[in-house]
Amino acid sequence: MIITTENLAEAIKTLRTKTGLSQSELATEAGVNMHTISRIERDLASPTIRILEKIIHAITSSNEYKDLEAEAEAKGEDPRILLAFDTTK
Repeated sequence: MIITTENLAEAIKTLRTKTGLSQSELATEAGVNMHTISRIERDLASPTIRILEKIIHAITSSNEYKDLEAEAEAKGEDPRILLAFDTTK
């Protein structure tokens, strides 16, 4: 999946659910309001660059994310959907 402005909401929700984070947990980890996360995921609001960076950091810092990344690599799959959000690489 290539991340674009058209599918950003879907991509954030997909990664959040794959990493087992609730909207509330993601909001807490990212330091943003839960309603902001909800509106972004429903494509009712576009995140600022700063909020997007906070969301990305919160998702990619989770142990579940690291497990998903390792699992994809172990299967020989291309983890680019995960790496597309990882600003640390």
